[in-house]
Amino acid sequence: MDISLVRQIEYDSYVHAKFQSMGGLLDGTFRERLGCVGDTEQFRKSSQVIATQKAPQAALTPLNMIFEPVLATLSPWSAPDFVNIFEQTDVNFAPAREIADGLVMAIKRRRDQMRIDALDASATANTIANGGTGFTFAKFEEMIQMLAENSAGRGTVTCALSAVGARQLISEEKMANQFYVNYKPIAGSGLDGATVQNVKLIVIPTMIEGGLPIAGNIRTCFAWNWSAVGHAEANLQKTDMQWQGLYECWLINARIKAGAVAVDDLGIVKIDIDESV
Repeated sequence: MDISLVRQIEYDSYVHAKFQSMGGLLDGTFRERLGCVGDTEQFRKSSQVIATQKAPQAALTPLNMIFEPVLATLSPWSAPDFVNIFEQTDVNFAPAREIADGLVMAIKRRRDQMRIDALDASATANTIANGGTGFTFAKFEEMIQMLAENSAGRGTVTCALSAVGARQLISEEKMANQFYVNYKPIAGSGLDGATVQNVKLIVIPTMIEGGLPIAGNIRTCFAWNWSAVGHAEANLQKTDMQWQGLYECWLINARIKAGAVAVDDLGIVKIDIDESV
């Protein structure tokens, strides 16, 4: 008997999505304005004023506080794909579900990327040069100092760094020493998600959308106060599935119309690190 030509082939019904950022890593780290109408959202900021001493019976001098608009431009993004009604009978898993999950991740990554791009476009003077070193504890302390000097160190502060930067920073003795930080990075899940000295650390993985800026070996990481940046979004974020009778397939589409902008450069820090060390 020879059954070699008819041996049964079994296929696992579990589909592994290629490792990728699930997106949404920076949700909650920006001022968010939802339900925007139009293609522009205006964030506003006011200038600093100083109190002056007043002599008895002297006239008051107005301080003329200045209010400035900061505009975020909303752009439409879509992530569509088709599921053919005949082809979905050729596999033992639900392709529509797998595709929808992948499209949602693509949109959430795009939201992260537009926020990273807004930070990168900031004209902040708070910059830390790479200096031929990686993400050192000294750079971390200097980053905190810059924010504190600008009164931006309180409230919600976030630092987005690369996986290499996280490896460099956790290798610093002071970062893992409880004499300096009230956190046990080795006992937990590393620095990703940790809060150290009021700074929440978020590791940004490799993203096909771009991720954190890099030029050669020099990567730019960012730290910012929640109120220094803005994200605007229309009531368009949704994922839907529509039957296309002419093509006998389902159209699955995830979409978003959104934009981000740096509102106050004083609350943003750019940290350049050398990832080759």
